[in-house]
Order: sequence, then structure tokens, then C-alpha cells
Amino acid sequence: MTVEWIVGLWVSPSGKDRRKLGQLRIACALLCALILVIAVPLAAQHEGARGIRLYNENRLAEARGALEHALSSDAASVREMTVLGMTYTRLGQHEEARSVLTEAQDRNPFDALVHVALGMLEFELRNFETACHHFHLAERFDPGSQQARAGMVAALVNSALLLYQEGDTDEAEARLLEAHSIDPQAAVVLYNLSVLARERGDTGSATQYLEKAVQLAPHNPQAFAELGTLHMKNGNPEAAHRAFQRAVSLDTEEPFPYYYLAGRALSDPSTHQPPNDDGNAPTLSTIRSHLHSAIGNAIRKGDMIRVQAAKAVSGKEGSLADRDAETLKELSAQAQEPHRVLKDAIELLEQTFSERRAFIDDLQRLQSWYPHNLDLGIALGHLLLETGRLEEAKGHWSSLIGEFPTAADAHMGLADTLMALGDTEAARVAYMRARDLGPESHAVYTALLRLHQAAGSEERLMQRYRELYARERGNTVLLEALASLEERLGYPEPAERHRVRAQRIREARE
Repeated sequence: MTVEWIVGLWVSPSGKDRRKLGQLRIACALLCALILVIAVPLAAQHEGARGIRLYNENRLAEARGALEHALSSDAASVREMTVLGMTYTRLGQHEEARSVLTEAQDRNPFDALVHVALGMLEFELRNFETACHHFHLAERFDPGSQQARAGMVAALVNSALLLYQEGDTDEAEARLLEAHSIDPQAAVVLYNLSVLARERGDTGSATQYLEKAVQLAPHNPQAFAELGTLHMKNGNPEAAHRAFQRAVSLDTEEPFPYYYLAGRALSDPSTHQPPNDDGNAPTLSTIRSHLHSAIGNAIRKGDMIRVQAAKAVSGKEGSLADRDAETLKELSAQAQEPHRVLKDAIELLEQTFSERRAFIDDLQRLQSWYPHNLDLGIALGHLLLETGRLEEAKGHWSSLIGEFPTAADAHMGLADTLMALGDTEAARVAYMRARDLGPESHAVYTALLRLHQAAGSEERLMQRYRELYARERGNTVLLEALASLEERLGYPEPAERHRVRAQRIREARE
């Protein structure tokens, strides 16, 4: 079950389930619709009426004082008591709110506003079933109440969220469908019905729900980004293009729409001339701008997911519950998408430059914007190496390793640079460090073999591999590298044993 769900729901600021709600938006608008319009007779001048006016002006502390004064003097009406209860709710005084609202209900159990206020209190306490009950009663006693309908929808949608978190997607969908029957124009309900449909593989229904949602709320960039992805899955590239264009025009925080539009522009001969054509500079500038946005958004999204993962395990070392482990697994899967977009966007950015120097300058500028991003640092290091700026590359890799000491790719980059500089012993140490950090990387074994062949020290390497194998008996990449080396050096029998073992391990894993 993915955690990318329920866009736009209200959650309590002190809620304990935030670790599962990475993409939620606080839908206070659903709640605010219940608290803004309380009629006050124009001629009324007593404290209770003044308190209601202050409440409508959002001057809650002053409203509380005026309404409490009216209540203490036995001059408060049921309406004024109800507004005092709503004031208490908004100020977080839940016990006081329940006390005064219970008294108001005793005085007039059929007052719609009393039940709206009780619904607000239960909603604030996340008792969504009870909240919905009160909103339903309010709608019965005042069939035209928009507050009551909005409250029912809000309670049902948030109730669906809790059910979803518990794994009951069928009941969650039932609550959403009930909310949809109450208010077919509620975009938040359609958004979430779309997500549920997408989860069960029904991209057709998911697209239909989301199309209706964006028609009702056409300023949600996340929704257009998701709609573009759905159109791509449905094999409708033109509709996807329009949706991604809309998402970008609304400054979506998602990285993929920018990457998609840049890639389409580069691959479309009707809109793009060769990169070295000066007349095409404005188009290239736009494409690069999209790619810069894709890179920046991918970095920020990846950072956000890492923060969520850190919070999920904070203080739980060695004692992760099944739910925590599942959350980490989900977050790890989510992190792959921005990481992939980031790497692909860097590769695409290179295609917009006819000169490597200009591309290096652009990458250095990006790294100055995002100085703590490993992918940008690795891309820049490889460029410096490839263009022969070896001393600069060496310094760059060393600096990167200082910030990311466990990054195997950075150690590999440093080792390759040291080899190019002719410092083979330092390169050997760097390669072995890269191997220890990435023990199943084919590239590092290839590099080590090349280095030891040049130095005539293959026997030394074979012995080192055998020592490593004593600790890493399940490492099939190491086994294959050891077997190849043994075969080259005239040890066919152990080579065959190691190849057979590697094959058996792979089969067992499959």
C-alpha cells in the first residue's frame, strides 16, 4: 500500500500519524466553512451579541470574554452559548466546549447550529464518526445548511483516511463514495477516489475522477502532475503533455513534469533545432530552465523523504515495529523516483550544450545552489575527469568524500582520477575503499583487475579476494571476480567451485 494518499485532508497539528502523511494538505477550508457566519441582529447591543460579532471577526479571546460574561449573567441565549462553545473549540479548550455545548443541546436538542458546533468539537478531537453524526442531525434540522453538508464531507473524508491507514481500503472507499453522494462537487473527495482507483490498477476510473477534480479546483498543481502521469499510463501523450504544462504553469513541486516537457521539446524536431544553432537559444534556455527546475525539485523531494524516514526511526534503534519497517520500505520506494528523475535530468541537460565547458559551468552553478547533493557532485566530478582537468577533479572528489565518506561512487571517481594522474598505489587504496562500500559493484572489480594487471600483482589481488570471500560468502559478484582471476592464473578447480557456488546462490535468491 502506497502512502501517497488523501490529498487535502485536515489533520490535527498534534496528530501522531504524520509519518504516514507525507503528501497531505491541511484542508482547514472544510473546517473554516463551519465557523465564519453566525448571524447577529443589527439592533442587538448586549454582551452576547458583541461576543458573536467578535467571533466573526476572529477575535477569539475577546469573544470568549464577552460570551462568558453573558453566560454568567444568565443573559446568554442558546445561540450565544453555542458560539461560546465554538470559541472554546477553536482555542483548544475542549472540556469547556463540551460542557457549554451539552447545556445548549439540553436547552434545544433540535437546534442545527448546536449540532454543527458539536460536530466541530468532535472533528477537532478526531472523533470523525461522532462528528458526522452531529453534522447529519444538523442537516436534518436545517436541510439547507451548507455548514452541515461541508461538515459531513470533511468527517467522512477524514474517517476514510484513518481506515486507509489501518489497511481497510474497501471501507475507506465506501466513506469517500458516501461523501461524494452528499457533495458531488467536492474536489477533495474526487482526488482521493482517484488515488484509490489508481492503487487497484484502474487507471481509467482514476483519470475520470481526477479530470472532474481539476475542473472543480483548477489551481492544484499536484493534481495536474498526477493527471499527466495517469494519461501517460493510459497511452495518451497529448493529454499528458497538456496536464504537465498546466502543472508547470502552476509551479508544481513535482520534478517529473519539468523533466517531461524538457525531454519532449528536445526530441520534437518541430520545436527544436540543433543545440549549436544560435537562433534556437531562447528554446534551449527554456529547456534548461525546465531541467534546472526538475533537478531542484527532485533534490527537495528526496530530502523531504529522507527527513520523513529519519523521523520514522527516531529513537527506535533496534526496536522497529512492523508498521515502522513498512513505512521505511514505502519511503525507500518513494525516494527512488526523485533520484531517477535527478539523474535523468542531468543527462538530458548535457544534451542542451554543444561545448563541455559550458555544461561544466552549468553543473558548477547548480552545485552552488545545492551544495550538499551527492548526485550533482558525482556528475561534476566525472565531467572534470573526462575533460582532463585532473587536479581539479582530484580536489573535487576529495571534497565530496569529506562530505559523503560512505559514497562508493565518490571513492571510485577519486580512484579513477588518481589512476589518470599515475598514482597507482593511492588509486589501489581508493578502489579497495570503493569496493568495501559497494561490494557488489561490477565496475570496481573491473578497475582493480586492470590496475593489478598493469602492476603485475594479480596474485596479490587473488589472495585479497580470497580473504574477502571468507567474510562475504554470499557475494556473487566477488565470487565471479575471484573465479575469473583464478582461471587466468591457472587455478581451474577453485575457479569452477566458486562459479558453481555463485550460480547456486543466485538460484536460491530467485
